[in-house]
Amino acid sequence: MSISSKLHRLIIYPIVTYLKGYSVKNDLKDMLDSQYFSHEKILELQQKKLIKITTFAKKSEHYKDIPIFDPTEQPLDLWLKTLPILEKRDLRENFENLLTRNPSLWDSIKTSGGSTGAAVTVYKNREAMSKELASAWRGYKWANVEIGDLQARFWGVPYSFIGRVKSKLIDFVTHRIRFSAFRFSNRDLEGYKAIVARKKPSYFYGYVSMLREFSQNCQNDDQNYFKSVKSVICTSEVLTTVDRKLFAKTFGAKIFNEYGCGEVGTIAHECEFGNLHINDESLLLEVVDSSLKPLPKGQVGELLVTDLNNNLMPLIRYKIGDYGRLTNQECKCGSSLSILEGIYGRAYDIVKNKAGMSFHGEFFLYFIEDIKKNGVNVEGIQFEVFKDKVLIKVACENAEFDSICTYITTNLKQKFCNETHYQFLHVDNIKRENSGKLRVVKLMDS
Repeated sequence: MSISSKLHRLIIYPIVTYLKGYSVKNDLKDMLDSQYFSHEKILELQQKKLIKITTFAKKSEHYKDIPIFDPTEQPLDLWLKTLPILEKRDLRENFENLLTRNPSLWDSIKTSGGSTGAAVTVYKNREAMSKELASAWRGYKWANVEIGDLQARFWGVPYSFIGRVKSKLIDFVTHRIRFSAFRFSNRDLEGYKAIVARKKPSYFYGYVSMLREFSQNCQNDDQNYFKSVKSVICTSEVLTTVDRKLFAKTFGAKIFNEYGCGEVGTIAHECEFGNLHINDESLLLEVVDSSLKPLPKGQVGELLVTDLNNNLMPLIRYKIGDYGRLTNQECKCGSSLSILEGIYGRAYDIVKNKAGMSFHGEFFLYFIEDIKKNGVNVEGIQFEVFKDKVLIKVACENAEFDSICTYITTNLKQKFCNETHYQFLHVDNIKRENSGKLRVVKLMDS
């Protein structure tokens, strides 16, 4: 391990998280133990947390009439059926009603574009943030990554000055190099490769499609470029078998998958035996049919998540917009954590402008986050990219449509392409693909 990695692991990261009021080290230690609990003990832990979270939730306007969970009176599955579904629209339009108290300086605020293109804001208390970070580090540990290891991050770069400064500070504390996925050319990819060769990161982390672009650019290169890279952790998009083989061949490293959402954090991480284990200690994941009835394991349905730690802004039976299935399979790794299979719902395309610059689909989502921060609600958005134009479908209130169009057009002309024609269409909702995927960016054939 390098001196820099030791410095971040033993001093910088622990001090910064301690000053923020987090107990990541202790939470991580607990989770490394609890992953081997029996199924019965994990269920008992979840039920205790449900009692606590529903007690807090009753302090909010939204959940004031919610029944507190009592396992002695009603089984968990029957109790869940009595609860309302929490939609993204609730977070966008009435998030104040979900707060159990006024947020303080110690609390965190997260604005996420989300896979639907509908930005939402979530407040999280310190305990919830600490456990969210610990869950992620446990998942990275399965990928042979430790706190302080140098990460090459293929990710977005915020547009605003404050956002860029904040991201640089976070990158420093967590010891990572950020490679922009929002705007890049072949020359940029060559530059990323040179930095990897010089800095020698321990692992790659990022969007599947961005890692694919980088991998394809590096296919004919000597693997000595990536000798330091022991793992590649893919997130935010569906990781296909073809992608796995490409990354493994190009980088000579083990490939791992991660699944989560901005509002909750990481939901599941892949272990060394290829199974996505759910963070059962921190959340409850349900699979339901179109009428919101629970489905048995093995059947594909819509995912609902309950955050068991965030008592500042409880998210109970939250509809995250993705599809998947649970399995009864036991894993050779020895963990008793539930296993998630067959995630459906996310797909982004890499878009090129007329100058040949490449942009990851998340580039467009950042506009929606900025709009949300300016107090404008967008229920959903989709960018259909044609050869000669971009058709932008917007689901929003009538009164806000014109201002949204103006804001997006101005920014796209400045940051994407000034020569492209932008056309807007006001729609009731954004429709899914036949596969179940909900695509924010679509490359069109004509």
